[in-house]
Amino acid sequence: MLKQFVFIAVGIFSTTVNATSYLPLFNDISFTDDIEQISSRPNAYECSDLYNAEAYCLDSPSYYGIDDLTLVIYSQLTSTAIEIGETKPLSTIKNVELKAPLTLINYNSLLASLRRDGYVFSYLEVNGQHLDVLAGLQTLDRQSLDDQMFILANSASYNAQRKYLMMDKATFSRAYQKGYRNIKQWRNIGEKGNPESEEDKLATFTVVDDTITVLFEYPFMMPGKQ
Repeated sequence: MLKQFVFIAVGIFSTTVNATSYLPLFNDISFTDDIEQISSRPNAYECSDLYNAEAYCLDSPSYYGIDDLTLVIYSQLTSTAIEIGETKPLSTIKNVELKAPLTLINYNSLLASLRRDGYVFSYLEVNGQHLDVLAGLQTLDRQSLDDQMFILANSASYNAQRKYLMMDKATFSRAYQKGYRNIKQWRNIGEKGNPESEEDKLATFTVVDDTITVLFEYPFMMPGKQ
């Protein structure tokens, strides 16, 4: 039942991605990369002041068939190394954020790309109305829940303010099988230091004003293990 439900939830939006231009982000960038590997790229520049955090930006990357993206890579200090008698701080990637101008093409392309990468909806909020998928599974059959998701996602124009929390399939399956009854309860598991939760992946898709933002994270990963 879970496998069938995930397939239906993922299929809410029917847009496809052009296979010839599709380049998955994480085929090119890894959370295990040292930040120096990022900063040495020709299109990278330090942008910490813009985001009030340690960050590098990459101009004009072309992922998921979209050419007008900005990529923001947030770093964290994880260790030090000894170089010629000195200690050198080493930083790795903490979160990765995609930003794109809000257009219908970009909206559909990014959602289709997340779906192709194995992400499924776990929470939807559109114009202040919300639906928690984990909570819905407690009381609704999968078809009724899928219908509600479709109605909510399409209750307003694509440029209306919205937020989607999307887990990868393995993360969603673990949350469902372990009996988490809503997204808030799942988010709180990180506070308990559960080692299994460190593999959980989350993508937060938001539309605010004229920008689409997708934040990728391992929300419960301890620093230095990414």
